Amino acid sequence: MDYDDDQRRRRILHSCSGPDLALPLYRLRDRVRQAYSLAGRRLPPVINLPTGVFRAILTGVTVLMSDEARRAVRTLPPFLDCLATDRAFANRDTQQLLADAGLPVPDLEQYLDRVLHYHLDAARAD
Repeated sequence: MDYDDDQRRRRILHSCSGPDLALPLYRLRDRVRQAYSLAGRRLPPVINLPTGVFRAILTGVTVLMSDEARRAVRTLPPFLDCLATDRAFANRDTQQLLADAGLPVPDLEQYLDRVLHYHLDAARAD
């Protein structure tokens, strides 16, 4: 069956929560830390650094890193830029497709703990 571009676009399911259901990053961090702590995992302290300060530290310590580590660190700037801005990813087409099928997009609070426990159990099994 051939789909035109509009039909194909409507069949792509975006796995983001969308702007209305997204969990703020600091709340997600707190929930992940809580799950890890309850699982007996050691946690590093939370250090909130402005992006510019983090970049400066990275630039300074890269001279002490292996070539492989330096290459990995060079991939960070786009991610840091993304974290430094407010972003929201829409999922209107996905919501509509699911709504047409009688399926709401679940709230993250309904499944986050289950996903975290699954991850921690899988990591423990390795």
